[in-house]
Formats: sequence, structure tokens, C-alpha cells
Amino acid sequence: MSDDAKTIFVSNLNRLLELRGKQQIDIVHELDVSSATVSDWCNGKKYPRIDKMELLADFLGVGLSALISPGGADEAVSMWKLTIQEQRLVSAYRDADPRYRDLAMELLEEHPEKSMRSGQMA
Repeated sequence: MSDDAKTIFVSNLNRLLELRGKQQIDIVHELDVSSATVSDWCNGKKYPRIDKMELLADFLGVGLSALISPGGADEAVSMWKLTIQEQRLVSAYRDADPRYRDLAMELLEEHPEKSMRSGQMA
């Protein structure tokens, strides 16, 4: 792993954590890794394996490139222009028990009522 790649990863990871309002302890709990490991990632002492990198990206709600590409965090941020309602929906989805996530997705995907799309209540 080159020093440049590690520097890019550390910068993107810390920026995304800040922008998402997350802390290292949140990664510890979500990915079930030690606090020392997360600290090493955030300080550039170690680089995560690809499986952990993918879990990190999912946790942060970004693609893998947002963590490993130069400017990746800023590029991801530009896609986050969500309304307050969309942000609440995403937040609720992330906080939900996985079995309820599937149910919510089914509900949203199978019942796209025409009147709902136009912004009117049915």
C-alpha cells in the first residue's frame, strides 16, 4: 500500500465521518471491530482489508471510490443533496432492524401510487 493511497483513504474517511456526524466508536459498534483498529485506520497506521473497506463504505452511505479516490469524499458529498424528508427516511432506514428495512423497501417499491408521485395524499 503506497503512502499516497493511505493518505487519501485517511483524509476521505475522516471527512466522511465528520460530514455524517459519526465517530470512531460508531464504526466499532457497526463493524464489530476493535477501537484500536478503527483508530489505526483513522490515523493512517493501518489500511483495512477490502471486506472491511466495503463495510465502511456501506456504513457511511457511499461507494467504495469515495474512500479510496482522490477527492472521493467531496464527490460523494455532492450527491447528498437530499431534502429533509429524504434525510429522515435514510436515517430511519439505517437505524432500523434489518428485517424492517426489507419490509420498508417492499412497501416503497410495490406501492408507488400515482397520486403519491405527484405529491398528493391518497
